[in-house]
Amino acid sequence: MKKIFSFVLAALVVCCFAFVGCKGGAKSDSPSKVLEKALQCAVDKDYEGMVKYFDDGTATEEELKQAAASIAMGYEMVGGLKSYEVLDEEISEDGTTATVKMKMTTGNDVEKETEALLEKTDNGWVLKFE
Repeated sequence: MKKIFSFVLAALVVCCFAFVGCKGGAKSDSPSKVLEKALQCAVDKDYEGMVKYFDDGTATEEELKQAAASIAMGYEMVGGLKSYEVLDEEISEDGTTATVKMKMTTGNDVEKETEALLEKTDNGWVLKFE
């Protein structure tokens, strides 16, 4: 089951990049806070809300809807996202990128530790999953 979750997680990342760029939340939000907001959208099954944390303003409404549908399908395969926990946050010396370590638990009770890469833009921190 862990292999399936890893595959689905990787597929979600690819889908996110295929459809949208990256735009985060409020300028004052920390990298961890931006990630928490995006993951809470996933827990709430608000996938359209989630993709907005990847939108750089260049995606069309149709692209955002397609990305949300792809993410929803991926999460449904693993029973949704049950919970998440931010474990650590490291901001680069130049302050332009951050790595946030997290633990996620699917609806099927599979736990996975992973990292998210964020980048600081004029609009604040934005998600860039690798």
